Amino acid sequence: MRFETWRIFHVAKKVITAEVLRKIYTRSSRLVDAWAADPRFCEVTARNPLDRMKILFTELSMAGRDAEVVAALDWLAEVVDRRTERLGQVCADKGVDGEIADMAVAMGHLVATVRAAKDDGHIDDGELIRIKRAAGELASECDQLLDAAGVRR
Repeated sequence: MRFETWRIFHVAKKVITAEVLRKIYTRSSRLVDAWAADPRFCEVTARNPLDRMKILFTELSMAGRDAEVVAALDWLAEVVDRRTERLGQVCADKGVDGEIADMAVAMGHLVATVRAAKDDGHIDDGELIRIKRAAGELASECDQLLDAAGVRR
């Protein structure tokens, strides 16, 4: 099932009331209703703050600012006393020494990818995607090393 942000506002209207939402966001009841409206059945809907936050985080990520996005998500996750985790986080498939070797390979790949992208002095969108993918691979290898060492994040 796909996460739909309007559902959060729909539930919030019922649980904490539209009046409280109106006060939190200093917006009209009509706008709060539009945030909580199911677009399949309602003619009047509006992009809600969660939708806008995703757009903001996407833009920051595209600008290479994933650290700020993760920090913001971790801050938000404090509400439920949880930390964000990488999607599809994997478990160690080797011992500590094997995971260290995998990290070294991933680091070399990331460095080579960055150097190749910087050769012409400009990083295009395709290169940015390759860099982020290589950085994600390194992060995954770091997680596997921590898992192999018995360290839980």
